[in-house]
Amino acid sequence: MILLVFAACVTLRPIEADVPCREAGYAISRRTFECTGDGALANRRYEAFARQYTCISPAIEYDTGYYANTPADLYHCAFAIGELACSLVTTYGDDLDRWLDSSPMCALVAAPP
Repeated sequence: MILLVFAACVTLRPIEADVPCREAGYAISRRTFECTGDGALANRRYEAFARQYTCISPAIEYDTGYYANTPADLYHCAFAIGELACSLVTTYGDDLDRWLDSSPMCALVAAPP
């Protein structure tokens, strides 16, 4: 019986280093669509993010004074973007720098090339 339990366990795999950055791009696209209903605009903003920013592999401790204690901290950028009020989505428009100012973690997962 115990062997059956261990056989059913899911194998854990490491997350690719650029996933928190890509999630930030998806959050911009998703929040755009949620607030505007415009799928084409949402896709254009994701594509602009992918062109204008390079995903960086963050370390655990930074000299910016912000510490990422767990991998979940690396997703704070995407979380903060996903929580933006629709009025801010309209105000920020295509200015991706303003979107990425939503969290200090954004500067630690994405950077201009």
